[in-house]
Amino acid sequence: MVVVGSILINMALGVIYAWSVFRPPLAAEFKWAPLMATGPFTVAVLVFALLMIPAGRLNDRLGPTPVGIAGGVLMGISFILCSLTPQGAANSVAAWWWLVVCYGVLGGAAIGLGYAVPIATGVKWFPDKRGLITGLSVMGFGGSTLVFGPLANTMIANQGVWNTFSQLGIVFFVMVTLGSLLLTTPPAGWRPAGWTPPGAKAGSTQVKRDFSPGELLRTSQTYMLIGAYALAAMSGLMVISFAKPYLDSLKFNPLAATQGLGWINAIPVVGYNIFNGKSAELSAALVGWLSLWNALGRMLLGWVSDRIGRRNAMLLDHATIFVVMLITPWLIGSAWAILLMFMLIGMTFGGNLALFPATNADWFGTKHAGVNYGIIFLGYGLAGVVGSIVGNLNPAVLGGYETAFRVAAVAGLIAGIMSYLIKPPARLEQPAPAK
Repeated sequence: MVVVGSILINMALGVIYAWSVFRPPLAAEFKWAPLMATGPFTVAVLVFALLMIPAGRLNDRLGPTPVGIAGGVLMGISFILCSLTPQGAANSVAAWWWLVVCYGVLGGAAIGLGYAVPIATGVKWFPDKRGLITGLSVMGFGGSTLVFGPLANTMIANQGVWNTFSQLGIVFFVMVTLGSLLLTTPPAGWRPAGWTPPGAKAGSTQVKRDFSPGELLRTSQTYMLIGAYALAAMSGLMVISFAKPYLDSLKFNPLAATQGLGWINAIPVVGYNIFNGKSAELSAALVGWLSLWNALGRMLLGWVSDRIGRRNAMLLDHATIFVVMLITPWLIGSAWAILLMFMLIGMTFGGNLALFPATNADWFGTKHAGVNYGIIFLGYGLAGVVGSIVGNLNPAVLGGYETAFRVAAVAGLIAGIMSYLIKPPARLEQPAPAK
């Protein structure tokens, strides 16, 4: 039930990434330039990251249910207020500020409150499978766009963007509230049956010590994790932001059709809209393919990290980012090669969202997991702001998409070097009591 609740919460909160569905009708009505049109989303990501720290503290003190419900209520309010945006091109500036506050600030705060809950709860219940359980939880967040993207697209086509906002607000409130009611904190000292914490030493009763937020901030590992998180996530977010126009610049639709990629239209959600039965153009379907692997990569990399270790999994992830970003611009003549690269881009980007929270729980303990991960998550917040802004710049400003891929490759390389150099923090151990 903890897993079910976590997926419900994150699937609702992950709608933040469906802004790309809301943006076209809003930009058309209010005559917004691309960079202006991405403003509410950028603010939402920033507020989301900043609210993770106080939300984590509240979760550690009050438990997951009240904090999660507060996030659900705020999410519903955010979307309902978005439906009341001043309409018409004459209200362009007023509408922009309204959506920055309602979608960006309130929506970002709702996501920050809700997102801190499932991860901190899951790692406490499943200390033996922290990577997998974190991956499953955040898979709902990554997969949200796959479900609510085509749903919102169909709703907007049938009844307009404003009714869509209000109706989805009610749906998200119900989902987050129900998911929060399924979450509980395990009793102190909880261990799964038959599981023994790894690395126990003779003569000690405790191997793993819980770091307080203050202690966390005094370790060099914290800042290396924040930096690696920011660089690895930024590289993926940049490419995700310009994925569709990049494919269009390659004339991907005729290329994919002539090279036998029409089968992608048979994949539900990815290749066609399950709510209206219409097939997507192949470039849009490939973006859906990327989103699918963004979601699956969270579970897969989390599972892998349980078996080969967090540092090894991070090194694998970041090294793959470097290689993929470096070679993708050279593969523009093969639709199949681009398909593979987009799969790996989605998988490696999504994998970070499972690897870093699991590493946080392993290295710094679970007592303060909520607030501690909120601190480390600042790296993702920085990536979200920089990546979305850079990714939405005009290609001429970037010096062409090839330059953007090179920047992403360098970011992945530096993240890989950091993940190779970083070591788990030293822990204090309590000696066994004298007999």
